[in-house]
Amino acid sequence: MGADIHVSVEVRDKNGIWKVAKNPLVACDMCESTGEDRRYQICKFCEQKPNEHADGIKCLYMDTSIELIYAPCYWCKGKKKRRIEFYEGRNYNFFARLANVRNHGVEALSDDRGFPPDVTPAVEKMWDWNNGGNTDLHSHGYFTLAELDQHKDWKSYDGFFEITTLPLLRKLGAPEDVRFLFCFDN
Repeated sequence: MGADIHVSVEVRDKNGIWKVAKNPLVACDMCESTGEDRRYQICKFCEQKPNEHADGIKCLYMDTSIELIYAPCYWCKGKKKRRIEFYEGRNYNFFARLANVRNHGVEALSDDRGFPPDVTPAVEKMWDWNNGGNTDLHSHGYFTLAELDQHKDWKSYDGFFEITTLPLLRKLGAPEDVRFLFCFDN
């Protein structure tokens, strides 16, 4: 059994109100933005995998030869873009650096800092499993982008965070107006 991180991102608007950021919409890397799953083809008429007969490929519903097309990509549903998480991964060195979770000698930036007092109700409800009887969530914390940017060594702890997460966060607003909230389960 391993530890997993759960992440939300909030952005402060012009009026000083924190709002939950939508997960980023990016070009689908699973289908190379074609919208198609090139692993198998489907019948253009019924959109099902065709029956293969000795006398050729036939539609499941019509006893006729068919035109084949590629199935839509499972990840983007044929739309060529998909929403991704701000952070995807399980890297214990990163968890240790961020929040002293699964730590075996890494200098931690925080130790169960908790969520900020002005956390959005949506994030508070989303990650407050304790009210629902599940007490597995622990080590709640957050950092503003400004705080994260003070530490230039992220790549040595987690390349995905350095290469993907931080650039996504920087697109959302000023460093002091973007915050990365997290907690962990076991």
